[in-house]
Amino acid sequence: MKISMPKTALWLVLLAILLASCSPKAAVPTVVPTEVPATEVVLPTDAPAAPAVCKVSSSAIPAASAEELASVASVPPVSETDLVRGPADAAVTIIEYSDYQ
Repeated sequence: MKISMPKTALWLVLLAILLASCSPKAAVPTVVPTEVPATEVVLPTDAPAAPAVCKVSSSAIPAASAEELASVASVPPVSETDLVRGPADAAVTIIEYSDYQ
């Protein structure tokens, strides 16, 4: 008796499905709700301990050294061949050099 290949493959697939459906199911974990302890809320008082003072300092950014100034001077200006985003007359210009290796 000769059995064709597609018929044999069909029987094997059906047998695999039947065996898979007979296997025990995995247990589904249940979630048990837990009570979260309440935390005490502390509200600020109306009177501040001391008045707030704003102090402006001109030394927030240290002065550049001669070596740093020389390295900035060696950077070529932005030209038409550079990739530029934003207006040409922007208040701040960020120049990024990178090496894709």
